[in-house]
Amino acid sequence: MKDGLYTADEIDDNLIDKEEIKDFILTNNNGIVNITEEGIVIAKTNTAREKITIQNNGLEPVLIKINGTATEEDYDFIIKASTRKNLGDGGTFVSDTMKLSIHGITLSGESIVSVLEEVNV
Repeated sequence: MKDGLYTADEIDDNLIDKEEIKDFILTNNNGIVNITEEGIVIAKTNTAREKITIQNNGLEPVLIKINGTATEEDYDFIIKASTRKNLGDGGTFVSDTMKLSIHGITLSGESIVSVLEEVNV
């Protein structure tokens, strides 16, 4: 059994013995995701996801689109920026039902978000 956390990819690829691990595994997809004007998938679709938390630790608001590509004109909601980088007062999105992909984009510059997924195996 591996020391530390398992990623969603390791779980999806069945690279782990599911009988050896606890009912819930925390995975943070490397923890920090850089969001730019070009956009990025913050979290892939994951049917094993029980909970996801995304917090904006950067200085730019992040536009979020569920199960699609976020654009300036097409997004589902905005996670507000932190008042200072990594201060911890930026907006937070938490869901215990969201299993679809989550995409983010900034309108200008770069922002960083921390991502934590709780996964049921």
